Amino acid sequence: DEFHPLSFTRLLDRLLQSICVPAIAFYFRSAHDDFVASWQERVRTYPSSVHLVLLEDPPWLQSRGGVGCDDGWLWLGREALRRTGARRVVVLGGGGIAAEEAKAAVIAGEEAKWTIYKLPRMTSSDDFGALYRKAREAG
Repeated sequence: DEFHPLSFTRLLDRLLQSICVPAIAFYFRSAHDDFVASWQERVRTYPSSVHLVLLEDPPWLQSRGGVGCDDGWLWLGREALRRTGARRVVVLGGGGIAAEEAKAAVIAGEEAKWTIYKLPRMTSSDDFGALYRKAREAG
């Protein structure tokens, strides 16, 4: 997702500022500029790198609502897992789409272990909550 100070991406930003772990992001090629504009200044403050993998938009994306539609996010997440071969998935935010991704993985017989943390959109960009503190302690 693009960074927004009131979404779960603020938690990812804070974590990536605090721990030295390389990150990888998958995104739609058609929305490259928006993604980079939202993260560019933040990434410069991280102790490690962020790699951006741009995927060609699926042919049906525009007819279903374009970048940002639920089907698009589901496809993007499934493609990221397929391409990385991840066996452990930790989801911060994402709500129903993350649950659909996990369900699709189970139906497909994939063996990845999923942990989903549902995060509300906050009213304060400084509210990182108990999940953030826990992740910092474990990191």
